[in-house]
Amino acid sequence: MTNTLYILFIILISSVLGSFFNMLIHRLPRNQEIVKKPSHCPKCQHKLTWLDLLPILSYLFLKGRCRYCREKIASRYLLVEISSVFLFTTCWLIFGPTYLFLKYSFFLSIMLLIFFTDLETKKIPDSLNYILICTGLFLAFYEHSIIDSILGLIIGSFIFLSIGFLAKLYYKKDALGGGDVKLSGAIGAYWGLSIMLFSIYFSFLIGGLVSIFLIILKKKTNQDYIAFGPFMVLGSILALLISDYLIILYF
Repeated sequence: MTNTLYILFIILISSVLGSFFNMLIHRLPRNQEIVKKPSHCPKCQHKLTWLDLLPILSYLFLKGRCRYCREKIASRYLLVEISSVFLFTTCWLIFGPTYLFLKYSFFLSIMLLIFFTDLETKKIPDSLNYILICTGLFLAFYEHSIIDSILGLIIGSFIFLSIGFLAKLYYKKDALGGGDVKLSGAIGAYWGLSIMLFSIYFSFLIGGLVSIFLIILKKKTNQDYIAFGPFMVLGSILALLISDYLIILYF
């Protein structure tokens, strides 16, 4: 099989996974059945056929509307499927058929789920964090870096617990959710201490800049709650991209 065919296969599989991710994003925070309940329109509840479930294509052909009730389908469905294709294809082009392709693809898949789930519902399902923690510890054991993984888990969780505690004292209400605390620890468990620290730094940097921008535009006030999970996702990806350079520069 040529490399072009491999890439086409990755695009096909990742688009199907993107469709599956959309189902998880909708159902996990709502505690809905995942396995047995068939796909359906969230507005009219009509059962969807395979023509309605073709990744990317169905959304485009139906012009973003349900075939049965003609209600508008959230653009998130298209964004998730395109993002899934982009992430998996990029990982394949960088790593090829290697262990690192699997490691990065799995992590980015979970991050994709967390990004859109928290953005849409302001909830990060515990199941996603626990899967990331358990997988991270397992891979660390395989890579002989279990101590670094455990330190990342403990210190990452402690940092966010401390920040959340101080923020609650200042704002007189919860500023960070338990999902954010678990996610910080999960990133540490998966990648170790240094990348976790860079992730926290970049997440607050990105979150701060976006919050200031929204306040200037009067879309939010400094008292409004803004989901922090998406910033942690972006911070972790940025940390992965440039952490090696930053570590070399620091030392």
